[in-house]
Formats: sequence, structure tokens, C-alpha cells
Amino acid sequence: MEKTPKQLYITVLVIVIVVAIAGLIYWKQKTKEKILGPAKASTPAVSGTLPSINTETNVLKDVPVINPVDKANPFKDIYKNPFE
Repeated sequence: MEKTPKQLYITVLVIVIVVAIAGLIYWKQKTKEKILGPAKASTPAVSGTLPSINTETNVLKDVPVINPVDKANPFKDIYKNPFE
């Protein structure tokens, strides 16, 4: 089974397109690595800036008691609910 010149041109064109796409993907990966460069391990940005945390303090000791239901209705003194 012989290929016609038209089939040969289409086959060569498909091969060229596939190679071009693969080359473009490879080139994009290489330029991304150049721009970013390898990641370097260094000291953390916040080292020495955070205060020390005392683990013996109770953070919930001085929390005020707030009932959100009492704060939810701003008209509770004006409007009387007939279903209560």
C-alpha cells in the first residue's frame, strides 16, 4: 500500500506539529526553572520576632459572658412577641 504525496505531507506536518509542541513545553519548563531558580532553605522570616508564649496562662479566665440571643433583637423592648 503506497502513500500518496498528500498523505506523506499530512504525516510530516503532524510529526512537525507534535515535535514543535513538545519543544515548546520543554522550553517553557526550562525558562520557568531559570526565573524561579532552586528553592533555598534559610532561617524562617519570623525567627526572633514572635513573643514567647507562657503555657501556664488561662486565656479563657477573663472572657466576658455574652449571650448572642440577647444582642440579636434590637427591638426586644419595643415589640412584644405574641407567641411568648
